[in-house]
This record gives sequence, C-alpha cells and structure tokens, in this order.
Amino acid sequence: MNTYQASEQPDDPSPVIPALSAVPVDLPGAVDKLRQSAKDASKLMVNLTAKQCMVLGNQKPVCHQVFDIKDEEIFRRVRKNGTLSKPTNHLRAPKHAVGPPSPESEWLYELEEIADRDNPWIFQGQVEGQAGRQYLFTYRADAKDERCEWEESPIRAKAFDGPVDCFEQVLTDKDFKVVSVSREMLPPDPCKTQLIQTTLYYDWVKLEGIESPVLLPARERMMAIIQGEKSARYESVTWAGYEKFRVDHKISAEVR
Repeated sequence: MNTYQASEQPDDPSPVIPALSAVPVDLPGAVDKLRQSAKDASKLMVNLTAKQCMVLGNQKPVCHQVFDIKDEEIFRRVRKNGTLSKPTNHLRAPKHAVGPPSPESEWLYELEEIADRDNPWIFQGQVEGQAGRQYLFTYRADAKDERCEWEESPIRAKAFDGPVDCFEQVLTDKDFKVVSVSREMLPPDPCKTQLIQTTLYYDWVKLEGIESPVLLPARERMMAIIQGEKSARYESVTWAGYEKFRVDHKISAEVR
C-alpha cells in the first residue's frame, strides 16, 4: 500500500517552537507548583485509548488506535476501510519521518519528565495573550546532563544513540497546568540530522467518569533539518477521541 498519496492538508507555515516573551514576576514556589501540577496530570494519563494520526509534510495521515495500559503502549493500525489491525507494540511511522518510531511515545511520559526534581526549570515569568495569563519555564541542557536523547541510524552513515544538547520550554495556564512543551535538540557529528524542533500542545478533554475536563495531548508539530536535503522535514501528530477503559478489558497480549 502506498502510504503517501496526495492530501488536501496544507503545510503549516508557523514556527514549530513559538517565540514567547515573558515579563518577570515575583511568584515564590513557581517551579514547585509546575512540578506538582505535572505530577497530578500524569496520573490521569493511564488506561486511555485514542486515535493517533501522523502526517509527514502535506501527505496522507498514517493512523493508529493507541492504548496506554499500565505504562505500556499497544498500537492497532487503522486501515483504509476503518478496520483495525492486530495489536502490536511497534508503531508504524511514515517513511522518512522526523524521528525514529518508538514503542513508548514521548508524549505519554512528558508530564512525568517535567515533574522530575532533577530538572532545574527556570521560571521566566508571565506571558500575556489571547488565552489570558500564562507562565513560562525554560531549561537548557548540555549532552553531559543526559536530559535529551536522540537516535539515528541513517543509510550509509554512522549510527548514533545518545544524549544531545537541547533547550526546553514549558508554557502553563494561570493554574500551572501544562499547555505546551517545546524542545530543540542539536545532535553532534556524525549525525545527518542537524536540528530537531518539536512542540506538543495540550487541550481540554472531557473523560467519562471524571467530573471536570482534563488537559491531554492534542497535537504535536516537528521539524528536522537533515544534512544534504534542500528543505526541512515537517511532521505532525494528532490525538482524538480519548476514552478511559477498565484494566480488566485489557487488549489481547498477542503482539507481532
């Protein structure tokens, strides 16, 4: 099956990582509040199912039904006729995708990473915009800090799998709930990938059994500059149709 057929979805010309300007404010304990909010929110991201669709550039989406079961992800590819494939723990990503597919998607554990006390977030201050008052936190790390990892196995080039220099940016609402997470990574030589940028956006979702809407990943945008390629690669991922399910309804462990 040819995954890449013409699509009417236009390229998104906006920057992958939004440029944010914060006004310094005196807010004691801001970093602790960020960590606690992220920790509380991560507890809600278990026993969920959603439709996950990946799009490379302006090509046709590759979609899966994704299940989060006790810190394990199971994927079922959504075929053209709407039926689902057998369960697998291997994500089928578009060819020439920005990053390598992983059995454990970073978005699932992003909040846990933000809550990790080993990450020295810097509170930059308050951001004003259409969404009202928001707060900005940043973190810059060298490869020796082992905060950001990159894996690459390009054809006719030396493979790389290890820590890289990176910059991270977290935007929260006025209650310190995470609204977006951005990351820029700079792989070293001999990587063919020279720059990777990603931004993961959260949106309010009403889940059955939970009284108030919760913030869950809604979409992610990615960009990579590859040595020898004339233009940057762009990729997007969306999650929709979130539902909670009972653990005793666990999907068959049969994976391939």
